[in-house]
Amino acid sequence: MYKHIMIFLLLAGAALANPIALQYYQQGNAAMQKSAYDEAIKAYEAALGTGYECAELYYNLGNAFFRRQELGKAILNYERARALKPADPDIAFNLDLAQLRVVDKIAAPPPFFAGKLWSGIKHLLSVGQWGVLAVVVFNLLLATVIIRLLVGQGGVRTAAGYLFLPLLVFFLLAGSLFWATSSEARNLRYGIIMLPKVSVLSAPASDATQVFDLHEGTKVRVADRSGAYVKVILLDGKVGWLTRDGVEEI
Repeated sequence: MYKHIMIFLLLAGAALANPIALQYYQQGNAAMQKSAYDEAIKAYEAALGTGYECAELYYNLGNAFFRRQELGKAILNYERARALKPADPDIAFNLDLAQLRVVDKIAAPPPFFAGKLWSGIKHLLSVGQWGVLAVVVFNLLLATVIIRLLVGQGGVRTAAGYLFLPLLVFFLLAGSLFWATSSEARNLRYGIIMLPKVSVLSAPASDATQVFDLHEGTKVRVADRSGAYVKVILLDGKVGWLTRDGVEEI
């Protein structure tokens, strides 16, 4: 109950700038309670159409598509929700549940311990959240410097001196994580297979050799585009081309 109240308050705050989005969101929630999933999807997509987005909105839209057995669209919206709120357990649970229904079981090579640890820390927060944290820590760091320069002897000056090094380390860590997540967001594009089954080809041409098939809900990396085709890379390293209508970027 507390979580639902917090979600409503956050959306209500956003509604000060975009009241129509909150209205559509509430309509979608009411439709979900009546199991009117088509109506809910229409309302949630209308909220997104106003230019507003948040993890809760994508999450609920994913739930509506999941109830309608539209696996690709459900996973797509769960992934978009997770990008905005990486550590949310409800999003992670529903995404894992939906992925159990995906036909293609593609396992990525196990990462080294250090790489796994770095990736886990990196995805605790979203790009924007790491950026905000880095700015906040930098301001605290700057405050300790100002205090050391302007305040004479005393407990406040001593405390500022003790805090300087930990804040500097924390700032460098938060800044590095912000740079890493923002770089990943710019350079690594992922998509979800949206059709029940698509043929992956060896080249961006209709007469190219079919190398394998992919099924709805599978996550791929979008590496390149050529005309009506998209180059995708799987988690296990396989590469191929498929038509643009077969995949939608997260």
